[in-house]
Amino acid sequence: MEAEVDSLSVLSPPNRLGRISLQPTDSNMFTGIIKALGTLEDIRESNGVTTFRIATDCAPDLEIDESIAVQGVCLTVVSHTDMAFDVNVVGETLSKTTLGEWKKGQKLNLERSLKLDQGLSGHFVQGHVDGVGTVSAIEIEQDNRHVWFEVSEEMADYVVPRGSITVDGVSLTLARVEGPRFMITIIPYTWDHTCFATLKEGDKVNIEFDIITKTVVHVQKRLP
Repeated sequence: MEAEVDSLSVLSPPNRLGRISLQPTDSNMFTGIIKALGTLEDIRESNGVTTFRIATDCAPDLEIDESIAVQGVCLTVVSHTDMAFDVNVVGETLSKTTLGEWKKGQKLNLERSLKLDQGLSGHFVQGHVDGVGTVSAIEIEQDNRHVWFEVSEEMADYVVPRGSITVDGVSLTLARVEGPRFMITIIPYTWDHTCFATLKEGDKVNIEFDIITKTVVHVQKRLP
């Protein structure tokens, strides 16, 4: 009978000193650091499943069944060519994220899943969107953009000043918080190398709150 292996690590063979070490394997986590952009090339629907075809330069490196974050949503690569890849989405995901409003030709933030032997540049991101927010204002100060977002009152408990948050898959820091409204300052590099370059007032965005913040709030709400 085959032994069960922990999904986060595997036992390597003993070294010459007789020690056994744990070696990290792949995970389904992300960092919120966008490494590539894609373009929505096609949308197909069949038997309650929507298939998005996304063109990107990183398509040749992808693998079938690989997890990839698209606009902050963890999806699975079901097929790919050297030019594009396909992901399948069900109605629940379409209704709880911005995916139901996607249009052909729009740009998309992409991030492949984190390997546990990589450095963590952003913060731990699951790709499980907590809800949709709205861009309420964009203020320009020299080369920087101060972008205000608004979320529901229910989501406001997870908005923590100077905490981490993921907006459309991008790891960001909360600069100011005013109830369900919060402001993020976006530096020129991030603005130019993500889909934020096309952001405007009224746009909907995918929001994922920091997993540690969500856990703490969840526990506190259940304390007597």
